[in-house]
Amino acid sequence: MNLPLALQNPSFRAFWGGTLISVTGFQMLRFTQFWLIYDITDSSLYIGYLALASGIPTIVFNIIGGVYADRLNQKMLVFTTQFLLALFIFILCFLTFIGIVNEWHILLLALLSGSVEAFDQPARRALYPSLIDREAIPSGVALLSGIWPGTRIISPAIAGFLIVWTSVAVAILISALGFLIMAIIALTLKVNFSPQQKNTSPLEDLLEGFSYINSHSIFKFIISITFFQSFFALAYIPMMPVIAKEVLTLGPEAQGILLGASGLGALSTTIVIAIKPNLGSKFFHVVIGSFLSGISVIIFALSSVLSGSYYLAIICMFIVGIFGTLPAISAQSSLQLSVPNNLRGRIMGLYGLTFSLRPLSGFQAGLISGFTNPTFAIAFGGAALSIFTVASFITNKNVRKFNQIIDKE
Repeated sequence: MNLPLALQNPSFRAFWGGTLISVTGFQMLRFTQFWLIYDITDSSLYIGYLALASGIPTIVFNIIGGVYADRLNQKMLVFTTQFLLALFIFILCFLTFIGIVNEWHILLLALLSGSVEAFDQPARRALYPSLIDREAIPSGVALLSGIWPGTRIISPAIAGFLIVWTSVAVAILISALGFLIMAIIALTLKVNFSPQQKNTSPLEDLLEGFSYINSHSIFKFIISITFFQSFFALAYIPMMPVIAKEVLTLGPEAQGILLGASGLGALSTTIVIAIKPNLGSKFFHVVIGSFLSGISVIIFALSSVLSGSYYLAIICMFIVGIFGTLPAISAQSSLQLSVPNNLRGRIMGLYGLTFSLRPLSGFQAGLISGFTNPTFAIAFGGAALSIFTVASFITNKNVRKFNQIIDKE
């Protein structure tokens, strides 16, 4: 059986493999950070503070990172950011290992890591289309999109069991190695695109990226729906320690399995789309998928409390993963195929800004949870996504003509 089109390129294979290892480390790190700070403070508010520390610098610098992804050598930019991330995580590992880590160490290192991630994410999204031919881009998007749900299946579970069987420090150490490996792989890549020398200022480049998005109305909708998905509907991820410990009265390994079930559902959807990319319309993937994603999050939140059943929660998480993946893959494919190479970093920076809001989903959910309860906070996030989707469908004719418009771009 032939490899998928994108994987037939040796450089993309290396990039995909490095990304798989790096994202595995990232998923383990996020799981471990949230568990560690909750274990130290026994406060869901500190989950929010950690999310804020990770998210704010990413949001502030993400668009700037997109500008420099178009101005600098993307390969070296990825190497530098991945190396710095590994360094910060090694420091957290050391502090945890010698037993002096506290919540302020975790928050400070999350702040530094978030700042670096703001330059890493646009560079990586702008880099990989330059490794493959245009006709392989949909294959590349599907393969890279599959990494996140795929690693979500096993990475949290691995981190949870490592915490139980060994220590938090070991879980952090292994996550750091993932970033270091990706840094080394980045140096070996053969890139087909080099940034042009620019006579414009970074501010002018930034405004050019905004102008491009503003002139493509359907892209504005895609970015908006991704914002609601990231900031509201995905709040269940950072809130999972509270659900596992307080609602279901279980430990970190159960938290890992719940997130793994979500990842399995997402991976299942990714595989189906990768094999049959034309199955279902773009309207169904983005619009209907977003609505059902929000509804599935509400059902998970309510079922966990009303039944108290761990196994029902696993089933609900699997369904959440299915519907949460549909919009993301179709949205990024549309952008990657449409944007010109010289603007790709900036457009991916703007698009990636919505993903940068994911850590902040924990802040808003932690804040709401502090005044109400974790169940309401998670259900509120799902409701926000579904309501926005319905409101956009009713008030925006371009959303109702999604298929026709996106096919013309």
